[in-house]
Amino acid sequence: MDAERVVVGGKSAGGGPAAAPALLTRDRGGPVPIGQLLVCPMLDDRNDPCSSH
Repeated sequence: MDAERVVVGGKSAGGGPAAAPALLTRDRGGPVPIGQLLVCPMLDDRNDPCSSH
């Protein structure tokens, strides 16, 4: 696998776990994914925004 050509993806509850390694590698100076495919990601499990009501 070429670490410089990685794309991460996830749908719904898988969106958070897919976004996490991208943020972690960015923060730690590692290879950053070239793209993310997050389909309807559930990134905030509190369901507090007005659009959730």
